[in-house]
Amino acid sequence: MPQLRSIQYLRALAALLVVFFHATPVRIGLVGEAGVDIFFVISGFVMWIATADRDVSPVAFFRQRIIRVVPLYWFFTLLLAGAAFLAPQAFPRLAMSGERVVLSLLFVPHRDAGTGLVTPLLVQGWTLNYEMFFYLLMAAALVLPRRWRLDALIATMAVLAATGALFGRETPAASVYLDSLLLEFAAGLALGALWTSGQVPERAAALRLVGLSLAVLIGSAFLGAPAEHLRLLAWGLPGAGLVFGLAALERHGALPRLPLLERIGDASYALYLSHTFVISVIGKLVERLLGDPALKTAAPIVLLTLLAATVVGLAVHRGIERPLLSALKGARRKALAPAAQGR
Repeated sequence: MPQLRSIQYLRALAALLVVFFHATPVRIGLVGEAGVDIFFVISGFVMWIATADRDVSPVAFFRQRIIRVVPLYWFFTLLLAGAAFLAPQAFPRLAMSGERVVLSLLFVPHRDAGTGLVTPLLVQGWTLNYEMFFYLLMAAALVLPRRWRLDALIATMAVLAATGALFGRETPAASVYLDSLLLEFAAGLALGALWTSGQVPERAAALRLVGLSLAVLIGSAFLGAPAEHLRLLAWGLPGAGLVFGLAALERHGALPRLPLLERIGDASYALYLSHTFVISVIGKLVERLLGDPALKTAAPIVLLTLLAATVVGLAVHRGIERPLLSALKGARRKALAPAAQGR
């Protein structure tokens, strides 16, 4: 699948929004929460485009997603676990146990004993529990004839979300697998189907869609954090509008080339996983050097945090993520070579 600049721009935006959300407590910072919703819509959109016009087996699809997602997530999870083991006093609020590390590595939803929230050891990894479940659903749908896949996936996620709304989501597993956030993946799938079939808005309509979506995101932030049942409207719907609007503008040749934003998009996963380490280090430095913890959220420090997190994310992508992926893909090609020669 050819890489879409619009999607890379949105990956960069989504990752930076999440950093902004975690770096500042001011109300406008709430718009950063929408970064996750944009990521979920992008996942559905990209997964549909990647599988719509070619035959992919469920096993091959899921293997590709594991190779893409797992190595860097395991790296940062184990890095955090190791740091907490060696210097527990530096992580006073981190509930650590061997069981929790294993559950986190295997993407099994579970409660943090300290906060009661359903999060893995690396807190931002909660979104990956959703992603991996979506990949399982997507892999299962690949056994169906192409004409049934979209309807089957959307219907499945709608039923799961409706079940959660009607009967509650008390257990850790239900809190993820019956969440209405699954509908954001479904929206991405539907938009991907429209995009591959050429059903995109004209340039002027796409511009209006992008503008309206940004206005809703920013307006929702000023109104405060949306209630759980309103998140789809406050963050998910405008997130879908951004994805479809920018993709349409790219198809019409109306999207400028922004190399830096593309590079940040390439590094968005590394940025997403590493940014909490950067925020923590900068926060501790500010406390030690300036003596006032409140200064951590001052505008200059927030801007410094965004810059530092971006630089670290780019470095992690170049120095760790890309070599890891290359090594794993190379090992897979070597493992498949004997079988191919034997045919």
